[in-house]
Amino acid sequence: MILLSKENCSQCQEFKNFLSFTALGKKHSKDISILVKEKEHPSFEPLLEKALSQGAKSYPILLDENGKVLMTGFNASKAVEILKQLD
Repeated sequence: MILLSKENCSQCQEFKNFLSFTALGKKHSKDISILVKEKEHPSFEPLLEKALSQGAKSYPILLDENGKVLMTGFNASKAVEILKQLD
């Protein structure tokens, strides 16, 4: 999975904290590549465009390996639901 985030984004930081400090987040943090807008990763903009075309409106944006939007913004219960599918 890919997490599109940006600096100075409170919801992005909440998602990163979820990955760092919860048991489920720690277990699956290796399964999520975090791309930060300000770091200018070459695939960030194409992935963002793909997410926007699917209706994404806010950061962070969680995508599957095919670029399908799984979640926008941060919702802990939704994140748990998504990560449990990886078990």
